[in-house]
Amino acid sequence: MAFTQRRARHESVNFWPGYVDALATLLLIMIFLLVVFAAARFFVREALFLQTQELEQTRSQVSTLEQDKQSLETDLATTRDAASQAETRAQSLETSVADLEQQNLSQSERITALENLVAQANAALEDAQAEEERLGALIASLKEQEAAAAAEIDGLKASLEAEVTSGEEQKSEIARLLALLEAAEQDKALAGSEIDTLKATAARQQEEGEEAQAQLSLLNDELASLRVRLAGAEEQLTAAQAKSAEDEAKIASLSQELAAANAANEQALSQYQSEFFAQLVDALGQREDVEVVGDRFILQSEVLFDSGSAEINAAGQENLKKVAAVMREISRSIPQDINWVLRVDGHSDKQPISSSRFPSNWHLSAARAIAVVRFLTDYGVDPKRLVAAGFGEYQPRDDGASSEAFRRNRRIEFKLTNR
Repeated sequence: MAFTQRRARHESVNFWPGYVDALATLLLIMIFLLVVFAAARFFVREALFLQTQELEQTRSQVSTLEQDKQSLETDLATTRDAASQAETRAQSLETSVADLEQQNLSQSERITALENLVAQANAALEDAQAEEERLGALIASLKEQEAAAAAEIDGLKASLEAEVTSGEEQKSEIARLLALLEAAEQDKALAGSEIDTLKATAARQQEEGEEAQAQLSLLNDELASLRVRLAGAEEQLTAAQAKSAEDEAKIASLSQELAAANAANEQALSQYQSEFFAQLVDALGQREDVEVVGDRFILQSEVLFDSGSAEINAAGQENLKKVAAVMREISRSIPQDINWVLRVDGHSDKQPISSSRFPSNWHLSAARAIAVVRFLTDYGVDPKRLVAAGFGEYQPRDDGASSEAFRRNRRIEFKLTNR
């Protein structure tokens, strides 16, 4: 009986150390698993944070590309409007030319209309050239933007490929961690929620990668559309260049017609000019101070004015009355379709003059020409047929410094010419 009690006490004491060792070992295993789980969770969160930042940068780049696309669409719309305006202008010019050819206008009105058409055509040509330059600059800009967009898309592709690779690595890491967590059977209840969270995050990350790939496909489609629009802009530029060449040909034709009409007018006017000069010589008599030189009828200033004055003296008024009578007669014989004027030019010598009324020889010569024109107007000459000009001492007949040279340079010249 005593032996049995001692054996029972000895056996109960021997179980306790083994039990303690087992509990300590189990505790160490659980602590190790918790440390591994915490470390894995930390690294996964860091990887997910970095990948989220990269996806945000990708979205920002995609937004920038969309804004660039909208800007390019606006520029192309502006280009189409400018090309349409150039076509409208050219059509208006063609209509004007056709109307002018159909109308039975006098020669004078035809010349005026032709001059207006030449001015309009020149303006249209300048606008077309400016539009051509702007289209060229726009195409160059579009090509640069296309190259930049292609480079950005290549970068996005590389970034997405890196993200996919990183995602695969993260999936492998998650699978390894899941295997470790599943091996810890005693900690399944505590780690279950964390594992579910990691799975959800991985699924969301995979969905975001698919969205990024869809956005990349959309960008490729937009790039193809941009290339098509660029080809259309180049076609518009070619059409504008062809239209510009047509406008230049029309301007050349109109210029030739205008030159021919002016030449015909000058030839017809030269006949009346000879008759006008002959009648003036007969009216004023043979005098040394009255000359006909080429296409100019020259009166020395002393015939009309006193020295340093722009007031016509009494003898000059009598002479100008004769000139006015000849002008009235010759005006009636010149056809109405010749657009002519009598230009009255005032010239002075190079001796300096300075007064309150005439600060320079230029002022004196201009005042004398204006005085002659006003006198002829008062005596019945149509003011629309008169022009006054002052040349000062800058168009001398004689470059000498003698009194005779100064006298020759002080003069009033009459010239019958086209307006």
